Amino acid sequence: TNVAHLSDTLTGLALALQTMSLSLFSSIGGAVADHLEKKYPHRGRAMTIVSGLGLSTSAFMLHGAVVHIFQKNSTSKLVMSCHIFLRVIYSIGLSFAMPVLDGLTLSRLVEQGSKKEDFGKERLYGAVSWAVSSVILGPLIDRYGFEVMLLSAPLAFLYCLATITIFTTNTRNIGISKTTNDAVSENIVEASHSCLGVDESDPKCQQYIPDKSKRNFTWLLLLSMCSTVYGAGYIFSSVALSMGTSVVESLIFLFFETLGSTSTMCGLTVAVTVMFEIPIFQLAPKLLEIFGPEKLQGIACMAYI
Repeated sequence: TNVAHLSDTLTGLALALQTMSLSLFSSIGGAVADHLEKKYPHRGRAMTIVSGLGLSTSAFMLHGAVVHIFQKNSTSKLVMSCHIFLRVIYSIGLSFAMPVLDGLTLSRLVEQGSKKEDFGKERLYGAVSWAVSSVILGPLIDRYGFEVMLLSAPLAFLYCLATITIFTTNTRNIGISKTTNDAVSENIVEASHSCLGVDESDPKCQQYIPDKSKRNFTWLLLLSMCSTVYGAGYIFSSVALSMGTSVVESLIFLFFETLGSTSTMCGLTVAVTVMFEIPIFQLAPKLLEIFGPEKLQGIACMAYI
């Protein structure tokens, strides 16, 4: 709001469009990542993440370009529309990066023989990094202005690009040692292709034909969850909780600003938040084992209220 000079109404509109775009394009980003992963093993998902981060970083940087080009008409409708449009593009880029990053992390944990419940421990590093970066950027923004973000954004992208490159190189080297398993998989695929057009009751081909539950797994899973009061309630609570937390996470710093808070203070609030996240993420596997996801969802709803 300080750089783009958006009113509170336009800021709320931009954030609402951002959330909607993230929801609409996340599934598309996941589908693109899966397609590229099949075409380029050990690189497809990484390519999607890099592309999404590049798009979001470019859109973020263009905010500064718009402000610089239209300095004399910074509050015109054209400039406001440009900022809102760039925010949507920014969110589309994130929708191609963040969900795919979660999926990539989970698949990597499985490949290493770890449990999916250990995802919380991996998420811990992200929370700590978020806190450290917020504490550093807060005083810099107070001293030099929000233009500091226009410098930190490309630096952060380059860091992510280097990290993903190292990760991709490592996983590809590991994949080379699995050529024998790949050959076996190819034989299975060839055998399944040879069964096309053959009677499905043939015992030789039965093992290669997926049942209907696998063919329509996604829709059947959703329908099975919504078919019970318990499952529908769980989905409803997840949607309601996400709606509430998205409003708070998007507007909390604007509220702090109206109270006269500085960027340094806002950065410190992020650090306080992470202080509570650290033990939860670290103990996530144990908490899931003891309480289960359902009770933890209920606790999260109560804590939010």
